Amino acid sequence: MPAQSKTVCLCRLPVSEKVADWPRVDAIRYLATHDNSFIRYFEGHEGPVTSISVHPGTDNFISCSRDGTVRLWDIGSKNWQGLLYLNTPYLSAWDPSGQVFAIASPTSGSILLYDHRNYKVPFSTIDIVEQCGVADPNNVMMGWTKLAFSNDGKHILLGTKGKGHFLIDAFDGTLKAFLRKPEPSARRPAVGEGNLAAGDISAVEAIGDCSFTPDGRYVLSGARQNVFIWDTMGSVGERKYLDPVHVLEEKRESALLAFNPRYAFFATADQDLVFWMPDPHA
Repeated sequence: MPAQSKTVCLCRLPVSEKVADWPRVDAIRYLATHDNSFIRYFEGHEGPVTSISVHPGTDNFISCSRDGTVRLWDIGSKNWQGLLYLNTPYLSAWDPSGQVFAIASPTSGSILLYDHRNYKVPFSTIDIVEQCGVADPNNVMMGWTKLAFSNDGKHILLGTKGKGHFLIDAFDGTLKAFLRKPEPSARRPAVGEGNLAAGDISAVEAIGDCSFTPDGRYVLSGARQNVFIWDTMGSVGERKYLDPVHVLEEKRESALLAFNPRYAFFATADQDLVFWMPDPHA
């Protein structure tokens, strides 16, 4: 699936625009970006879709929904290829090999790991409350906003809208570090939380997005101000706290952050989209 011409996008129809001949409001749209046309609709979910993860090497993807299902899809077919019923599946992620995928459930406080070839039952379960509660007992069950494997496959990043993010060992499920954020998260609803009344930001649950660098060593995170960088090889104390090694100054909020895996730059976004390039004189 060439990145320059097509992409999988999540799009919901406004309630006022629903008509009998259109797909369900919770359908997933497959968009051709060169002419903004919809190639295919993937229907099946009966609740808001909270996560879409595209396989790193094939045209398969996973979707999680508030209807309590995880569905596996093939880009070439409008019908789902696999189905799991889980307790509030919320986030999904593929490991870099494409052989393992993870499903995060905040309600159950766990991350489930599945073999893509035999996904009927998880081969491993990471208890986040048990593993991460000692580092952040007050926020361990706060909204989870990001699930990602590092490109070397060694770590799992669990982003939260609390006071930091969890860096987890992908092999034994133990907490490697709690990445503490000096600034509050951006004031933007997290995935699947719906729309807010106009102007009502007092009760916003921050999205707290974060990302690995391509080499897997560093984690970057946006906030209400500035962008923070943690070194995953840094030393941690008994409670496994890890503070940022560097701060990129930025006055605008950064609710979303994504690193380009091919080129050495990343982007942050909220009301403005900002591209961060390496310093050529550094």
